[in-house]
Amino acid sequence: MEQAQTKAEQQAEDIKEKAAQTQTEAATGWQDMKDKWQSHVAELHQKADDKKAERDTRRADLKAEAAEDYADDAISFAIGAVQEAEYAVMDAILARSDADALTGTS
Repeated sequence: MEQAQTKAEQQAEDIKEKAAQTQTEAATGWQDMKDKWQSHVAELHQKADDKKAERDTRRADLKAEAAEDYADDAISFAIGAVQEAEYAVMDAILARSDADALTGTS
């Protein structure tokens, strides 16, 4: 009877040890899975942030290119206006010269 009781106690102790070991393994496995998931989510957030930054950079680039094109057009327009003004001055000089010649006032 004592042997049976000792054997039963030993088996109970073995079961408790295995249960504790299983619980520890489950907790470790759960923590590993949780850590992997958090890492995965953090990676997704980083990728999303990178894509947003890339879009923002492209948008800023396009805006800068549009502003540069506008500035180039404005400069071309201004150069054309200056050239037109030069021709207008020459026409005015010629017209004045012709008028003075016709009226005899030189």
